Amino acid sequence: MQKQIEKLKKVRDKALELIERRDKAALIRSDEWYNSEKGKNHETATATLADATETINDAIKELEIYLKHT
Repeated sequence: MQKQIEKLKKVRDKALELIERRDKAALIRSDEWYNSEKGKNHETATATLADATETINDAIKELEIYLKHT
């Protein structure tokens, strides 16, 4: 089970890196782009990825608790 937890941590870390890159890309864009449909879609997709990362974090914590009790 520890190997699966480590894999989840790698997935989480890659997702966090992607979120950071997406945020940096959005910051250099103009307000016009940010308010456009493409900008809004970018923001929505980044937020969805952040939510998924939180879910992965929760899964990691639950699995670690499980391992402590087995």
